[in-house]
Amino acid sequence: MSRYTITVTGTVTGRGRSDPEAIIGYDPPIRTYFLQAFPHEVTDEPALWLGTHDHAFEALDDFTMQP
Repeated sequence: MSRYTITVTGTVTGRGRSDPEAIIGYDPPIRTYFLQAFPHEVTDEPALWLGTHDHAFEALDDFTMQP
């Protein structure tokens, strides 16, 4: 599994947030890219976790939102 650290920014509950330690990578067994960001202070579980099932994001471009 490949993993890289990136910065993710976004608006959650009406306020801007940034996570400079977000993780993006590729999970070969389920053939998808994944993104984890905004870990909980106590449990360390990410508030944002994309790419948890087969073929969820087959290309990095799948993460971009189109208007």
